[in-house]
Amino acid sequence: MTPEVLTVSPQTDVATAARLLIERGVKSLPVVERSRVVGMISRYDLISRLGEDPDFFNPMRRGR
Repeated sequence: MTPEVLTVSPQTDVATAARLLIERGVKSLPVVERSRVVGMISRYDLISRLGEDPDFFNPMRRGR
């Protein structure tokens, strides 16, 4: 039996995606919209983005 694949949508916020990656012990998540894979997000993506902009994960940041 094939296990259920854990996915996120393009509307999933970064904190939720990060939490899923950590809690489920996976290295990447497919981003799915209308039953089609439209991208991937990985632990590396999140760490790289954090390195570029340490305030990236701040939910109080303007424009979010």
